[in-house]
Amino acid sequence: MVSRLQEEKKDSSAPPNSKGKDGKWGDTTSHVGTALKKYEESVGLAYDDLPHELCEGTNLKLSKWSLVVTDNSLKTIAGLTKIRVQRAINSKLSRQFRPNDSIMSNLTLEEEIEQLKEMEMNSVVSKPRNANLSRKKTRLEMSLDSITNSNDGMTAEEQNLEEHNEIEREESKRKVLWEEEMSKNGLLSLDISGSERITDYGVKTIADVAITLRDLSISGAYQVTDVGLRCIALGCQHLRSLNLSGCMGIAGPGFAVVGQCCRNLNELKLSGCRQIPTWVMLNLFDGCRLLEVLDMSYCVKLGDHEVKQMAEKCNVIRDLNLRECKQVSDVGVLAVSQGCGNLETLDLARSELQFKITDVALLALGERSPVLKKLNLNGCEMVTDAGLSWLAKGCRGLEWLDMTNCSKVTNGGMRCLGESCNKLKYVLMGKERKRRAPHEERSDESICYASRPLSYS
Repeated sequence: MVSRLQEEKKDSSAPPNSKGKDGKWGDTTSHVGTALKKYEESVGLAYDDLPHELCEGTNLKLSKWSLVVTDNSLKTIAGLTKIRVQRAINSKLSRQFRPNDSIMSNLTLEEEIEQLKEMEMNSVVSKPRNANLSRKKTRLEMSLDSITNSNDGMTAEEQNLEEHNEIEREESKRKVLWEEEMSKNGLLSLDISGSERITDYGVKTIADVAITLRDLSISGAYQVTDVGLRCIALGCQHLRSLNLSGCMGIAGPGFAVVGQCCRNLNELKLSGCRQIPTWVMLNLFDGCRLLEVLDMSYCVKLGDHEVKQMAEKCNVIRDLNLRECKQVSDVGVLAVSQGCGNLETLDLARSELQFKITDVALLALGERSPVLKKLNLNGCEMVTDAGLSWLAKGCRGLEWLDMTNCSKVTNGGMRCLGESCNKLKYVLMGKERKRRAPHEERSDESICYASRPLSYS
């Protein structure tokens, strides 16, 4: 009893974020799992894994269950998807031998029975795959033909080749049927954001089955590596949206495979992936040329050269997030304005190297981005009234503007905004007291809302 009390005292006295033997911070996931088990024991809950009922469906949003989503959960989802699609295929094949209701309704009872018997016989006694393959030659017959130089029928090589071609045709038909039913009844969307317990094994089980997956979000899955991402890229080549924000375990080659295989991507989020090298970015931009939404926030290695390549290759981008990409300067913004004519949202917020974004960037946006609606200039301290007036004259459809920590903007710049931007409704100004976390959204209390368009008399 005394030893047990001493152990409990040691556990309670140890700080939650104490360092281990290697001098690194303790495993946060293990602490969360332990706390969750204690809570379950005290309350009476029994959710060690994702409930079976939530694993069924074509569009799964499981971000609220991220603490209990494991590799076993993904395996269950993949298994249920496979069963559901196989049932749909069997049902479709069975309907091919099912009588037509409109025809059967006009028959008498005897005629209907005869029709069913005939259809049953036709389904059982199937025709041979090929007339030449209706009777295979034995080895003795083949050897006699070779001795007598007889040309009666196909040779062994021709027969084997024909069989191989027939098998390939049947396999291709099965594959087409599987993809067709998977696109209707398979897993189409999966959101497991914040699931820190999943690994490459769980991701691979999904990629092997859900070949028509369109939307996937595994943000925060830091245990997933290049191996898992490679399986996703090779197995789910129909992806339209991919969220890998905070996946710090992916070093780089996995992203390169995404650029090579997932060429139909429309939305890609890599927020917080500071480890991505520049050559991987270039590979991504070269392969994914249909991107409309791109989030590269906190990718500190992104520079003007990479932004130039992105603007040249991905010229249909509408939403671009370059928050805290401190290496991007006026040169990169100029390239974006030249290449991305449909740009509607741009985030240039930063807390370092503020001098790299100046009035030149606003001049480029005002001249070449007429459909710009939302712009974030938080921390761009070199922006002045002159740049703001150039922006207002060119981007008259501007609706949302963040000028927090832009200390050089005065009443003159605000007057230009009020006179030119008649659709402007949200303006954020002042000085931000507290540094925001990488994935923290600004609360509505810090937004200055105008119930009617801003104007000056």
